[in-house]
Amino acid sequence: MKRILIIILIFVSMFEADAQQVPLYSQYTSHPLLVNPAFAGFKNYNPLRFSSRQQWVGIEGAPTTQVLSYHGRIGKASFYDNKGLLNSENDFDNEGNITRKRGAVFTGKEALGGVIYNDKVGPINRSGIQVMYAYHTELSKIRDRFNRSPNISFSGSFSLAQFVLDESQLILYDANDPLIDGAKESLFMPDVNVGALLYTTTYFVGVSGINLMQSKIRINGSNNDDNRMMRHYFVVGGYKYETQSDIYIEPSFLIKATEFSPVQVDLSARVIARNVNAGITYRTNNDIVLMLGLKTGKYYFGYSFDYSFGNIIQYSSGSHEIVIGYNVGQTTHSDYAF
Repeated sequence: MKRILIIILIFVSMFEADAQQVPLYSQYTSHPLLVNPAFAGFKNYNPLRFSSRQQWVGIEGAPTTQVLSYHGRIGKASFYDNKGLLNSENDFDNEGNITRKRGAVFTGKEALGGVIYNDKVGPINRSGIQVMYAYHTELSKIRDRFNRSPNISFSGSFSLAQFVLDESQLILYDANDPLIDGAKESLFMPDVNVGALLYTTTYFVGVSGINLMQSKIRINGSNNDDNRMMRHYFVVGGYKYETQSDIYIEPSFLIKATEFSPVQVDLSARVIARNVNAGITYRTNNDIVLMLGLKTGKYYFGYSFDYSFGNIIQYSSGSHEIVIGYNVGQTTHSDYAF
């Protein structure tokens, strides 16, 4: 029973700090696959991204997270090849529209993605993989003032995580507790995530559900069903406004909720000028996030700093997050590649 209470206390501390068990990400517009699997394949290139986050610097055992992701369409045809020249590997219909990439088994509406992650909070370490499939289709009957139709995608993903509790890092009230022997306890937890996304090159809005299976955390054979992952729900959206001076302004938001915690909202705005972007986020738990990004060729580098106006600032100097990316298949005709 004491071991079960320790696990509950650890997860409650995570719950109170972030209102969630899943990792917190500040640069969700640069790495959107982490909050919604339906973003898989939504670009006309294949983004490869690595993120590393150090939360609450100065607090021992504070959360640290590393994530590697990749996604893209399967057999997608485009007017231009990787050199920016007219692509000759396409099939056309009688009206001259591209129908598919020549010789491809898939239609180009399908997308695959994958995520490898590691998340550590004090004595708890959770690492695993996530694989996702998304299907994209154009809503051709809907047109905006530029005669463009939005796209919609639906996605499902499966994840498998290894949950490890390192008892040697626990601080016990009773050092002679026979139930705690200093070993590492581990188990594997499968789960399912789903998402939907409506998007154009100008705006996007999506919803997703994470940890839908609510995998049970049964350490050392415990049968207590109260220890489990919580379902998380995300709503994300953004709009890209182009000024007359080739400067983009992109407001966005991320709404995060669980079944047992208050809703948390990130309100963000970025200014994108050529190969540089800068932004700010206000998080409703009284965090302010400053962001800076740089694109050079197919490479992208992003950095963000979180500063909290809550009580935790008495113990921490803030949080740091970096994003490093490479855009596979990006051409001079790709949309702005942040």
